[in-house]
Amino acid sequence: MDRMRCPFIFKHRLVFKASKLLLVVVVIWAVPWFHLYSSTKHSEEYQMINATEGAPTGTLPPAVVPPQTWLQKQFCRSMEMSRRSEVILDAGATHWLQWKWKYLNLYFPKLHTRLTIIPKAGSTNWVAALLRAEGTLKTPPEQEKDLDWIHETLMNRHRLIYRRQKPSSPYTSIVVIRNPWVRLVSGYVDKLSIENYSKYRNAWKSIKEMRRLFAIEIPDTTAPQSDYHPSFEDFLKWILIKQGQVDFHFSPQHQILAQSDTQYDFIVPLECSDEMRSEVWRALNLSEPTHFGTRASDPRTHRTTLLAREWFSELNSTLVDRIHSLFQADFALADYSNFTHPDFPMPLYGHS
Repeated sequence: MDRMRCPFIFKHRLVFKASKLLLVVVVIWAVPWFHLYSSTKHSEEYQMINATEGAPTGTLPPAVVPPQTWLQKQFCRSMEMSRRSEVILDAGATHWLQWKWKYLNLYFPKLHTRLTIIPKAGSTNWVAALLRAEGTLKTPPEQEKDLDWIHETLMNRHRLIYRRQKPSSPYTSIVVIRNPWVRLVSGYVDKLSIENYSKYRNAWKSIKEMRRLFAIEIPDTTAPQSDYHPSFEDFLKWILIKQGQVDFHFSPQHQILAQSDTQYDFIVPLECSDEMRSEVWRALNLSEPTHFGTRASDPRTHRTTLLAREWFSELNSTLVDRIHSLFQADFALADYSNFTHPDFPMPLYGHS
């Protein structure tokens, strides 16, 4: 067809081609950013990158990193408090905790190392680094985005409960712990919040139990999920009613740790993980891992920290005090700061 005879058609063909080219350019530009957003959102523990609000890191004085001798004393104190706890566990709960302790312990025979995993305490970075050093994880770091593959497949090869032989002695033992206030917020947001609960297959069981306890009715099957989804306050009340005998993503850390008389060589508060990892790697005769998911900001300005400050400040003080009492031995693990403290969520080593 002659272009001069059909200028209208020719003009719109040019516009169509230009639009296609523009769309391709936009997609090429957007895809890397989408992958970055997805990978950082997928796991707070693995990437250790949270949105930062409030005061920038540069305005805060450096936090003091506690030595292992102090941490081990705190750990012993916490375990003693746990054993003297007023929470009475029945035989079934005790058996479950002992099984869970074995399930949450990984042994790396080539490294002669055992890692105890506390859910929602930020152990995934350590798992990935140890799996790589052991030779179990061989994919390039940029491909380590599928946490289900790490959590369910690779980790299962190293769980104590699945091993026929006991770990050979001596070995290096490591545990990563976390400030209880922040861990509770992290567990709720990651596992039970309206945005994320569908990603965790056991969340529905906990949510149904909360509905039953609080007589929450669903008036209509088509009602919005937010109409019957548990609030953070209901989540905490549920933990109190159950005396902490809940899903291990939310239960007190000390309940699991007290199932063994292990004296750990390295007790690593998540808040000091970046500063402590070199010491651990030297003890294992390993070079510093090139990919460890280093955090993007000071733990005191992480989004989860800021949410913990806000949410717990808005709750009834009696409820907060009861939660503190239930998790008292968790706070003792590293003399953890309260959400009102300027250095929250850091350990209080060095504070008068």
